[in-house]
Amino acid sequence: GLPWSYSRALSSNLTLFDGGQRTFNYRAAQANLESAGANETAQKYSVALTVKTQYFNVLAANEQLAAAKQLLEQAQQQLKVSSAKMAAGVATRADSLTSAIAVGNAKLSILNAENSLRNANAALTRLVASPVTVTATLADTLDTGKVDLDEPSLTAMVADGPSVRQATQALIAARAQHRAATTPYMPTLSLNASYGQNPKQSQNFNFGGGPTATSTRFGLSINYTIFNNYTREQQLVAARVAADNAEANLRDAKALVVQNLTTFLSNYRTAQSTIELQLLTIQSAQEALRVVQQRYNLGSSSLLEVLQAETTLDNARAQLITARVNARIAKANIEALIGRDLK
Repeated sequence: GLPWSYSRALSSNLTLFDGGQRTFNYRAAQANLESAGANETAQKYSVALTVKTQYFNVLAANEQLAAAKQLLEQAQQQLKVSSAKMAAGVATRADSLTSAIAVGNAKLSILNAENSLRNANAALTRLVASPVTVTATLADTLDTGKVDLDEPSLTAMVADGPSVRQATQALIAARAQHRAATTPYMPTLSLNASYGQNPKQSQNFNFGGGPTATSTRFGLSINYTIFNNYTREQQLVAARVAADNAEANLRDAKALVVQNLTTFLSNYRTAQSTIELQLLTIQSAQEALRVVQQRYNLGSSSLLEVLQAETTLDNARAQLITARVNARIAKANIEALIGRDLK
């Protein structure tokens, strides 16, 4: 029969030129890496914004609790005065009942504030994944944070913020992919070499027996695709559309951060002005309440006027709390835009 034979060979192939496809793919991969890094920073500050917002809610709940306690103290003092005047026969029982209702409402406000504080603490604890309850530091209550940088400086910083960097790198990657999509129109140059022994034959199946024929090959080859059912044309159009979309996204990202900065900066300035105004309003309301209470004690004003003065003071305190929260949240949003903390 036919002799048993086997062969062995070693071959190698190296692409010398592919139109720059590997280079463009590498640039696209680098840009995607930078884009992912910018996205990581954006997500980091997004999480930080969520935690800060909840922390500010805890601070607001503490302020609401303190305001409710002050309201209770005022109502209790007013109840004492109303009861004393009723006992002296210079006030009606309605005044005493109204003051008692005010005390009850103040106690209810305290319960609501305590519930809000517990819920805010629970939400903050969940966000930071702590096994023990986390709450805000009371010393931070009066600190609303400062934005010392001017608007042009902040505009320059948001122009290099995480969202803009991410969109910029996405555009670089899309353009590199578009360049890579043009490389199929270029020829491919390859270097190839091979070495082999073929065949080895033996009647007795002895490994290594029989005559040996050795072959060595070295060559260069060039390949060009003339037609591939418009596949490269389709890929080129898709890459061009992706690059156009990335460019539009970058323009929109730049415009969006400027718009958001304008909004957040306006909110911050408005909140700071509101804080200053409400501090004066509280002082005025406290003085007005003191005067009305003295007049009521002397019998020259009604309990309704006292209650109206107390309502004015309570509203001023509530607006102050809201303004402080708005200022803190606006500052945190600016920090998320620029991707850094403002001291």
